[in-house]
Formats: sequence, C-alpha cells, structure tokens
Amino acid sequence: MALYYAPAVFFFLLAKCFQSNHGFMLFIKLGLAVCLTFGAMLSPWIQSPDQLMQILTRVFPVARGLYEDKVANIWCAVNVVFKLRSMYSIDDLLLLATAATALAFAPSCIHLFVVVKRHAGKPLPAVRDNIVRLLNYSLLNSSLAFFLLSFQVHEKSILLPLAPALLLIDDEPWAVNWFVQTSLFSMYPLLFKDGLVIPYVVMAVGWSVLRSCPVCPADKQTPRVVFVLQWLTTLVMVALHAADAFIPPPASLPDIYVVLNAVFSCAMFVMFLLYFNYRQFTLLSRPSAEQALINKLKAE
Repeated sequence: MALYYAPAVFFFLLAKCFQSNHGFMLFIKLGLAVCLTFGAMLSPWIQSPDQLMQILTRVFPVARGLYEDKVANIWCAVNVVFKLRSMYSIDDLLLLATAATALAFAPSCIHLFVVVKRHAGKPLPAVRDNIVRLLNYSLLNSSLAFFLLSFQVHEKSILLPLAPALLLIDDEPWAVNWFVQTSLFSMYPLLFKDGLVIPYVVMAVGWSVLRSCPVCPADKQTPRVVFVLQWLTTLVMVALHAADAFIPPPASLPDIYVVLNAVFSCAMFVMFLLYFNYRQFTLLSRPSAEQALINKLKAE
C-alpha cells in the first residue's frame, strides 16, 4: 500500500539530487539505500524463488481481478455500464489500470519535481514551508490517483489518501472536512459487513457536529456555496442509509445500495482529485497564511 506514496516521494528525492552540488552521489546513495533495504527485507526468502513469487503475488494480487468488492473507484463505477472484466483480459486491464494511474499522478509529481528543483539553494523559511506543503499535496494526489485507478483496490485503502489530507487541514479546512465525511461514507459497506455500524454512526455524527455545524469556527472560512453543497451531499448519504435500512432492494438488484454508495463516493473522489491538484498548482501563487492575516488586519 505504501506504493500509493512512492511516486511523490521518488520525484521529491530526485529533485533533491538536482539541488546539491553532489547530486549524483546523493542519487547513488539513495539507490543503494533502497536496494539494501529491499535486500534486508527479503533476505529470509531470497534462496527460495517460490517463496519470493508468493510474496510478489500477495503484494500484487493480479489474479484476483480488477477489483473484488464494490469499492468506490472508477473501475467499479464504470463497470455499472461497461462490464470491463468480461470485455477485456486481466493482462489488458492491468495495462489499462497501470497507464491510467500513471497519467493521473504524473501532473502532481512532475509539478513537485519542477518546483523543488527550481528552489534549489533558497533555504528561506517561507520556501521550506511551501515545499513541505507541496509534498503533502503531492502525497495526497498520488495516493488518491492510485485509489481511483489502480488494480485491485480495497475499500479501506482510502485511508492512505486520508492521512496526507489531514496534514493539510489548516490549509484546506472545508475540503478536508468534506473529504473525511465522504471517505467514511465510502467505507460503510465494509464496516457494516464487519459489524461496526455503531462506531461508524458515532464517528460520522461526531465529525459532522464538530467540523460542519453553523456555529463552528471552521465554517466561518467556508464559502457559502460549499457549505450548502456539503450539507446536500450529507443529505444524500443519510437518504441512502435510510433507504438501505427501511426499503428492501429489488430481487434483481440485491446490491443496489452498495453500488450507489460506490458510484456516489467515486464521483466525489474524482472531484477531490481535481480540486487538490488545482490547489497544488496554485499554491505558490496564493498568499501565505501570515500575509493573508496581515492583509486582513490592514483592511480592518
């Protein structure tokens, strides 16, 4: 699962190699560190090709197909109309998912590389802060691209984009709040299956009350249209839960509520991927929080 973060980390470290006067040596050291780490981790099984293949098969479960359960990613949503698993072979789907994932995370990672390389030799505090924030955005965008488009995704894998998103909660209070709500909703079928409905309800209600109520300080910075849309999507989530609880699904569509959950959540995640990419690309053109505060005080 750490592969979700690998592209952003790779391009960040690669850019660091261009910052240093000894960049080539840094590149060699990083490569040796990676190879030695892999060697140490795999050393117990390195004499058994069969066991190494079992490890590779478990890390990349290609034989299990494009997806297994109703996960809120693009392939599962598209499968509602186009039955990809019956139209294409596993090899073709693997190639398609790999190419689509690479295309989805490439803009964010390349932008991170260019910006970090451009700011070589500028150890100003503001520059360092922006670089760290750019890395957080890129980790989020890379992992969300993997969740939406990679091969054989699990429902709980949304926790991987959620981790860097929470690091950006000061920069993106309403967006991260909305993303958390959607991520939790997308995992409901899995939590229901595991008998965790009560913890789910407590978490969903608690987060909504603490982060999305009219009297909360965070909502003072939320654009009115976003605030309305947040509550509209919350009503959609509540309506789906109510329908699932009180209206039996048609016999011909026993998984209708799970599929609606996946399609709705997927659409929201695509929106978040586009939004967070936009915010990453415009980060350096936005005033810092300190400068924004100074400008506000001057205006008052």
